[in-house]
Amino acid sequence: ERTVKLSCEAFFVVEPDPLRSFTVETASLTTQVLGTSFNVKEDSNTLTTKVSLLTGSIQIQSKESRGERILVPGQEGIFDAKESSLEIRGFDQRATTCWMEGWLVFRNSQFAEVKSLLEDWYGVTISVEGTARRRWNYSGDFQHETLQNVLESMAFSETFTYQIKDKHITIKF
Repeated sequence: ERTVKLSCEAFFVVEPDPLRSFTVETASLTTQVLGTSFNVKEDSNTLTTKVSLLTGSIQIQSKESRGERILVPGQEGIFDAKESSLEIRGFDQRATTCWMEGWLVFRNSQFAEVKSLLEDWYGVTISVEGTARRRWNYSGDFQHETLQNVLESMAFSETFTYQIKDKHITIKF
């Protein structure tokens, strides 16, 4: 048996091996693989785990329930640990796997998602002063950009100021 324990994000291409199963375990989901390519992302900030299937077939199961779900290519399972819910939906393959080529991609992202991704991508902590004037629905693509360039672009469209001090960012609304 081949088992990987994951607490971040990884992309897998797994060769079929009928004699040895391949399993990816996160804090909340177990993904059973036969021969396939897929992305697993566990976000400890939002307490969600996404499993996105590109090719093949996988079975996912919440560690809190007995029921399992089988995904087909183009589907992703999103487990929300706060709600103990598992949602199956389609996904944007490019937005999910582009990180492997240095792309930081946002698609209609809410502020919490943007903040979490920036913290993970750049290894920083972000604190917030004030409240956004409107709900975020941010979209943008950045390849190999500095954190300052990304924040500058966001600040222009989302109307905020920011300060960078070492590995700490303060966003002011």
